[in-house]
Amino acid sequence: MRILVAISYFAPAEGFGGPVESAGTLAAAVHAAGAETVVLTTDADGSRPRCVPRPGWDTREGVRVHYSRCRGFSKPSSVGRFFFSPGLAAQLLRKMPSFDLLHLQGNWIFPTLSGSRTARLYGIPYILTPRGSLFPWALAQKSLKKKAYLRLFERSTLYKAARLHYTSELERRVSENAFPGIPGVVVPNPVEGCPRNGISGAIFRRRIGVTEETPLVVFLGRLHPMKGLDLLIESARRVIADVPDAVFALIGPDEDGHGEAIRAAVARAGLERAVRLPGAAYGQEKWEALKAADAFVFPSHRENFGMAAAEALSCGVPVVTSDAVGIAGDIREEKAGLVVERTAKGFADGVITLLRNKELRVGMGAAGRDLVARRYSPGIVAEAMIKVYEEVVEEHLRRPLPQHVRAARALAASLFLGRERAG
Repeated sequence: MRILVAISYFAPAEGFGGPVESAGTLAAAVHAAGAETVVLTTDADGSRPRCVPRPGWDTREGVRVHYSRCRGFSKPSSVGRFFFSPGLAAQLLRKMPSFDLLHLQGNWIFPTLSGSRTARLYGIPYILTPRGSLFPWALAQKSLKKKAYLRLFERSTLYKAARLHYTSELERRVSENAFPGIPGVVVPNPVEGCPRNGISGAIFRRRIGVTEETPLVVFLGRLHPMKGLDLLIESARRVIADVPDAVFALIGPDEDGHGEAIRAAVARAGLERAVRLPGAAYGQEKWEALKAADAFVFPSHRENFGMAAAEALSCGVPVVTSDAVGIAGDIREEKAGLVVERTAKGFADGVITLLRNKELRVGMGAAGRDLVARRYSPGIVAEAMIKVYEEVVEEHLRRPLPQHVRAARALAASLFLGRERAG
């Protein structure tokens, strides 16, 4: 079985956060499990103009990846802005007939629009992973534009999908309320997990100027209004009143200037001593930051999964979050952290509980590591995803091909030399 993945941005575009990591890990795990996987993407990045120096083929964790030029970003940090890529559209037309299934990532974006239409042209089934883009909070952002786009393009894209792939039961429930009747399946994001060797939390503590004994609470994610950092600052004020030596580290790249708003809020709250904003952390620096934490706090307005929280769990760090985060149910069930009311008081009470009880932190940390290993490890997730792929392909093969699809495939074969291999 051959799987084609179309996504707006891909490794090494770390500035776009969790989707880049989770999509890349899934593609590599599925490929390693025996389903040949190829990725078509662009050179868009969230922290610099280009993530690769020139368009073309590369290999990432064993997976062949083609990067096409991205057109349309007004500035590199504009994660949500629509863009297009003629090169990506051309690659989809050229490569699609030689694959069994297309996996699209995200809504309101050019690769999904172009990919879904190309798949329908060739009679190839496609799966769409919304990644939280169908949540009410997301639909409310730029709502007039989204309503128009939905009417013109996206409703058809959604309802023609063979499956919608959700990463949590929360995402499935909320999305199906908005768009009922589309077949859906839940497969969590894969989490590679905290490296066992060579990672020391002491390095990060020295970097931000705190001692080994300092109670340290970490947030990791984009500095974006969706992440609920205004609520976190008010929670921090309450925590400091009870645990005066505690320090909060808000780690992540600034998006569209929101970091300045956070710094101003910290100053207004008088928390300059207690709150650090050390910027983005990737790779080893990210794991060092998570290992350094006594607690991880995640106050997002909505998260279809919660990749940063899952990574904290894999490091043995208990998580304080709310039911707005996809993995909250697993955290509650496995006692790997505290799921609290999404208020400043709720988060503050949860953090104080953990900081004052080392035995509780240790127990929840062990439960978190076990949760990630049993439910989110790449091998387990890849096995579940491949079963979905196989089911969709088998369903599709039982249906006769319309005449226009046979004609399109014949034309593609004559133009593109039939089932050519990637690269």
